[in-house]
Amino acid sequence: MKNEYYLKSVDRRWKKELKKASGKVLVFSPYITSPTAETVLENVKSDSCEIYTRFSIQDFAAGSSSLKTLKRLALDGFELYQLPKLHAKIIIIPGVFASIGSQNLTSRGKQNREASVVIDDPKEIFKIEKMTEAWLSERKPITYEMIGDFEKILPPLQRSFKEFRQKSINAERKHIAKRIMSHLDNLGTEDGDVPLDVAKDFIRKSAWWLDHPSGPVRAPGHSSNIYGSERGWKIDFGANTFMVGRAISRCRKTLSDALEQASSGNIRPFSELRRILTYNVRGAVANYEDEEYSGFYSVVGADMKFGTQSIDTEDFINLVLSKVPVDDLYDL
Repeated sequence: MKNEYYLKSVDRRWKKELKKASGKVLVFSPYITSPTAETVLENVKSDSCEIYTRFSIQDFAAGSSSLKTLKRLALDGFELYQLPKLHAKIIIIPGVFASIGSQNLTSRGKQNREASVVIDDPKEIFKIEKMTEAWLSERKPITYEMIGDFEKILPPLQRSFKEFRQKSINAERKHIAKRIMSHLDNLGTEDGDVPLDVAKDFIRKSAWWLDHPSGPVRAPGHSSNIYGSERGWKIDFGANTFMVGRAISRCRKTLSDALEQASSGNIRPFSELRRILTYNVRGAVANYEDEEYSGFYSVVGADMKFGTQSIDTEDFINLVLSKVPVDDLYDL
């Protein structure tokens, strides 16, 4: 027997073990939300499962925990208890299984970087159970009536918290947007000048050979074929010319505009921003007379194909976003 460690969501293991449980189950989770709580506990006999959690109106107003979820669990017959100052996340099937870690019984817990240890040694599980017993003298039942009382006062608190949180997020986004603006120079100047080393970096990391014997492979050597000037670096692919400098400067302008809007409290959806950046790249293709094509160059998957060569638009945009990390705006 040995411990197992999870540096990711442990919910699948919970489901597997709880499905096999035939007796008592103890669940300690400060925060509980749907649908994770229901799907993890769906195979547990409710009358043999004790759930210990916080019961705080502030947590429900903030959305950290769900009053609706607790109500569903109460209606399903689970024994619910509030445990003051609970921060531990523990699940115990006496004599069979225990997990201790950072993950709550919440949807967000499945998405975060969590860390859990799983124990199947009966002696160790018994020790854990005995240690948690010391907490239980402070437990108080969560009754259906208590849930009903909170339901009456919760809606206005949720609205107030949502408004406060949105104001806080907008203020933080303004600060982040101003910080990110300093990264715009990684793509060149406001006037549209793009350093040669920047243009070469984009070609090295987005150009491909499609008919290589080993399958599609990157073509970093194409960067030596760039010509022009800081106002218009180019690279020829047969009868087509990819205006790499123009693509970069247009992406810079798009990001600059998006950051200006964000600093004023208006944030463009990330999917829309990526779409516009992609159009910046696809629109920067010209014929042999240096006349840009009308509309946008076609793509196969993410590749703008030029015979046996291509520019991968996703590679190009990912590099843009690594140089100007606007995705920081969306992590709040």
